[in-house]
Amino acid sequence: MLEFSRILTALGATLFGVGFTVYGIGHAIDGAGNFEVNIGAAASIIGILAVIIGMIMHNRLAED
Repeated sequence: MLEFSRILTALGATLFGVGFTVYGIGHAIDGAGNFEVNIGAAASIIGILAVIIGMIMHNRLAED
């Protein structure tokens, strides 16, 4: 389970980075970037949540 928390944290950080990049690309496109903005924002939020959950899991499992 400790490995899962590490993988979740790493995937969450990667998803946040990709989401943030897509969000920026969506804002750079004039008028045609609503899809990219929405997908980027959702991916960033999910990525941050995955990082937080993974870190909490890792800290609780490491204490045992």
